[in-house]
Amino acid sequence: MKSDEIEHCKRFHLRRSRDNEELAKQVDRIDWKITIFFYSAVHLILARMASYMPGEYGETGEQRTHRTHSDLFGYIRKDKHLLKIYNPYNALFELSRRARYEVWEPGEYDLNKAIKAFGLVKETFFSTFPDLKRIYRK
Repeated sequence: MKSDEIEHCKRFHLRRSRDNEELAKQVDRIDWKITIFFYSAVHLILARMASYMPGEYGETGEQRTHRTHSDLFGYIRKDKHLLKIYNPYNALFELSRRARYEVWEPGEYDLNKAIKAFGLVKETFFSTFPDLKRIYRK
């Protein structure tokens, strides 16, 4: 993959992450807020993969295969830098999964847990990858 394609992928996923974070702040329903914060974190992981695992992308930057959540957890466990976010990412994943699939009405307490988990993911991610933080802020 060419460097301009890698840059495009990084920017795409970081923009998606930032846009999702902003959207989560505007939505009224707690279950959707939790889910959107989770997908904001997913795009941070995909930005990392585009930056440092370009072989996972095709010639034009498209993802070679559909990634499952299990795949993403596998990448997190393999990357010593991403491993730092495993626990808060997993907590956010579990809250999002419950909000999407279980008969469960999350409350403010659950939303606060999701916001805290997302904050930890984001803070750790950008302290570990300052080059990506600069792109995210643009």
